[in-house]
Amino acid sequence: MYKITKKLCGKNANKTTPLKNKDDSNISTEAEKIARWEEHFREVLNRPEPEVTANIEQSKIFLDINVSPPSEQELISAIKGLKNGKACGKDTSHAEILKADLSWIHSPKF
Repeated sequence: MYKITKKLCGKNANKTTPLKNKDDSNISTEAEKIARWEEHFREVLNRPEPEVTANIEQSKIFLDINVSPPSEQELISAIKGLKNGKACGKDTSHAEILKADLSWIHSPKF
């Protein structure tokens, strides 16, 4: 992924970072590199289950958090604070579209 990104950016993508074995010797072939990465992730990700499970007690502190829907003014200030040229959310609506006409916030459908 990094090689592709560097190629797209026009940077020298042929330069590779050396990869080392556990005995601190350099790995030269692509097959050895893949095998070493596989070994690394097997060690890191395949851990045994913990012997003692965590006993997490419920908090005794009550946090008074406002979970009511945002007001119209809060919505307007949040939309105005969006950066132009950036798409937000899965619908990829650009901030300029939302900022162009804020009257939709006042509609009863919203």
